[in-house]
Amino acid sequence: MAEFEISEADALECKDWVYQQYNAHTSKNGEFKDALLADKATAEKALSVLDEKLESGIITDERYKLRVAIHQQTIEHANNILNSTIRDAERWLELSNETFNSVVNIGEVFEMADGEERRQLMKYLGSNWYLSNKKVELTPRRPLDLLRHNDHDLVWRARPDSNRRSPP
Repeated sequence: MAEFEISEADALECKDWVYQQYNAHTSKNGEFKDALLADKATAEKALSVLDEKLESGIITDERYKLRVAIHQQTIEHANNILNSTIRDAERWLELSNETFNSVVNIGEVFEMADGEERRQLMKYLGSNWYLSNKKVELTPRRPLDLLRHNDHDLVWRARPDSNRRSPP
């Protein structure tokens, strides 16, 4: 359990970084939002013009149906993107906060838990549990696999000589 554990300070730092990414994402999407809203407004205006033309007999029913389908598709596409972008970003933020909250001091929580609570924590962490060298191993679920502490992963930065090219 301790290999998935992070400190409260690390969790706060991670959450701060996630909020920065969320804010950058939402502000970047604000640029696209204006364009999508403009496209949607143009399509809605075109639909009202088409309605007027159909009522006055300027346009045929077949041509009206073709043009309406194009504009309705534009409106639907804009609505889908606008709704899904906001919903996806909020869900991403919620899941990352939930993950960081759940792994803070998880080793201590596991030690204090009863049998059923330990089982639930183990199910939360991953699957494919097995015993290897008198140690329980598992396949961690995503995104917890990113938090797993491995001895060989302690150095994340490249060594100064790791990407050297020979001089020409």
